[in-house]
Amino acid sequence: MAVLHRRHTRAAEHELVGPCGDTARDTARRTVEDAPVGSMTFYRVHLDRGRNAFWAMKEESEQLYETAQALLDPDTGSFTDEVSERLEYVGSALLVMDRAPLDPQWRGHLADLGASWRTDVS
Repeated sequence: MAVLHRRHTRAAEHELVGPCGDTARDTARRTVEDAPVGSMTFYRVHLDRGRNAFWAMKEESEQLYETAQALLDPDTGSFTDEVSERLEYVGSALLVMDRAPLDPQWRGHLADLGASWRTDVS
């Protein structure tokens, strides 16, 4: 999944023509563009498809295994009793964000990105 930063830029100066043929300069015109800043990797882990989700996550990566250890019972592959008590019903799948690397030119500039992050499936 691509991570995009929406930014507003000023467009070139345009000349507006009114209904009577009069002209005026429009210098406040803005355009919007989305600049790629990185990517994200997600895993959708099904807890009800017959395979033990705990061991499937362990086989995939060390990071997913650490997540499984915190949330899932190794015997059942479902949420531990403690996790189940803390969560409301969340369905039968778990979405885990595994990585979110930023492109080198954006590293160290999270404040610049602010709340304008949005994601598009690429």
